[in-house]
Amino acid sequence: MGLLSGKYAKATALSKTDIRNNPPPWLIYFNKKGADKAHLARIGAISDILTTQGRTLVQGALAWIWAKHPSCTPIPGIRTLAQAKENLAAVQFGPLTQTQMLEIDNVLAPDPFQVENSL
Repeated sequence: MGLLSGKYAKATALSKTDIRNNPPPWLIYFNKKGADKAHLARIGAISDILTTQGRTLVQGALAWIWAKHPSCTPIPGIRTLAQAKENLAAVQFGPLTQTQMLEIDNVLAPDPFQVENSL
């Protein structure tokens, strides 16, 4: 719901009528204070990989989906013509490489100490 667009920062306030302002339990990327800090940090940790070759963060997210499997087809939501053009322009870059996918997996891999300490 927009977190990978890069437009939500820790201090971004949501409108009172925005579903993300009072998210349902399944919407873990936002809370009553806005974008979830832990998820923003995870995106920040992989943003350099996603934006290689001049991609935008959104284009990198689409490239990640394409790289997961040849038959994966993302269906991105759009509200503006600019967003549609940005999504369409992602095609020129194609999927992320296997090396990039491994880099992302390594960055996002669970910390064994956190898992161990949470048991």
